[in-house]
Amino acid sequence: MSSPIFIVLQRLRYPLLLLVIVYSVLILVFTIIPGVDDKGNPWTMSFFHAFYFVSFMGSTIGFGEIPYPFSDGQRFWALFGIYASVISWLYSIGRLLQIIKDPAFQLVLTESMFSKRVNRINEPFYLICGYGDTGKLLARGLSELDIRCVVLDKSQQRIDDLAIEENDINIPSLCANAIFPEVLELAGLKHPKCVGVLALTHDNQVNLKIAITSKLLSKNINVISRADTNDVMANMDSFDTDHIINPYQMFAKRLALAIRSPEAYLVYEWFTNADHRLIDEPPVIPKGKWLICGYGRFGKSVSQYLEYEGIRTKIVEARPQQTDAPGDVVVGSGTEAITLKDAGIMDASGVVAGTDNDSNNLSIIMTAKEIKKHHKIFTVARQNYHRNSRVFDAAELDLVMQPAIIVVREILALIKTPLLSEFLTLVTQQKKDWINILISRLSGIFDSDTPHVWTVSTSSLKSSSVKKMISEDHICIEDLLKNINNRDRKLSCLALFIKNKHHGYKLLPDLDQIIEVGDEILFCGDHVSEDSIHALLKYDYMLRYVKDGTSYRKGYVWNYFFGSNKPGIN
Repeated sequence: MSSPIFIVLQRLRYPLLLLVIVYSVLILVFTIIPGVDDKGNPWTMSFFHAFYFVSFMGSTIGFGEIPYPFSDGQRFWALFGIYASVISWLYSIGRLLQIIKDPAFQLVLTESMFSKRVNRINEPFYLICGYGDTGKLLARGLSELDIRCVVLDKSQQRIDDLAIEENDINIPSLCANAIFPEVLELAGLKHPKCVGVLALTHDNQVNLKIAITSKLLSKNINVISRADTNDVMANMDSFDTDHIINPYQMFAKRLALAIRSPEAYLVYEWFTNADHRLIDEPPVIPKGKWLICGYGRFGKSVSQYLEYEGIRTKIVEARPQQTDAPGDVVVGSGTEAITLKDAGIMDASGVVAGTDNDSNNLSIIMTAKEIKKHHKIFTVARQNYHRNSRVFDAAELDLVMQPAIIVVREILALIKTPLLSEFLTLVTQQKKDWINILISRLSGIFDSDTPHVWTVSTSSLKSSSVKKMISEDHICIEDLLKNINNRDRKLSCLALFIKNKHHGYKLLPDLDQIIEVGDEILFCGDHVSEDSIHALLKYDYMLRYVKDGTSYRKGYVWNYFFGSNKPGIN
């Protein structure tokens, strides 16, 4: 009932009715008015000739008088019909243009085209709700991974920006409020290829509503949501939201990790930074006294985790009553030198600029550096908008907290390598000696290369013969790390983590660790290693070769005529 065609026909009913009446009367009268044929005999038009003449006369084409020259009566009626039909057409066309320009019709047309684009998707896709800094970076990141997505945002300007900036990516997008169930369904919530909903708006309540609606309407879908407060996180968790990401809390945890275990921070940062490059040294974070300017969501999280690590903090806040700041707070924004001096900047080891204004945060840092220009001070700043990256880079900060980057990295890791988050959580719980072993293995294998991580699941293998070999032939980690063209050569790869729902997990499994059907294995290596391991778990003849050196040609005819004990894989 809300299709564009129905709306056009509904609103054109009076113009169309007028056209039908005018044409009907003109045709009927033309069949009555007498004329004369080419022999001088009386003649009247048939309905066919009348319809033909009125059709081209009404469109002002003008083929002339057919099939015989008209009588004066016919010409008078033709003259009347020209003005009547032209006026009717002008009224109808004007009404049609008015309908096309109507915002309500434009909305229905846009929704109809959007729905058709979503319904035509025949590969797995994610539904992104919110196209701010986070949504924009995530859409680009998913595209680089060849993963489709659909975008919803209530700002038409952001949707227009998507069409302009990402014109090389086929992303269906719609300006609509994602809190409404019908909007989520229109965007593909119940589409068979929709694998997840990503709630990434800057409003906690909106993200909560999206997460709840998604879980209630599609229980098996993967829901990842951003949340900035503990109350909202707890509410989301009660509705079985799969992953809840608090960027402020995540950064504060990483900062505390760098203080408590620099080695674990190295591993965490390497696996989560955008370039996946090995970092030589972790940041040297001083203890002592820290100033935290801005006691909002970010300031609260940083203060909490710094105090966990035994670091004293002093709060600077312009609106202490609204943010529930502690009683000894220094009132002010922190951009003025006098405020920082009152807070004790002279004997502070670090300063955190955590307000929701990028200009103020940069001003706080520059003022602190100027005051402490003869003494080193560790600087941390919150960057609210990704477009200000150049300015923050120029400020030469020790650490920058950008919420959008943190959320995007976490989501891409969850999508691409589901085991990575669990692995990193376990790494942070290990002792220093174990983490140093992990770092040395990574450094020894990859040197200066840029490896990446991926997950292999033996329960989702398509080859039944490969599954049978894994169940019966005691395939181990060492077998998977052999080159498929020369089993004596090892791949530049490391098995980081193996997990089985029946047998638990193991970090850095030994080479003789037996693989079972149902295992999930997290690998780290180069692209050649990834392709090799995927090939081994796809073709049984390759797996047989790396296991015992027997070369099985692909195909029964080749094996029958040429044997199966040739060395190497062809």
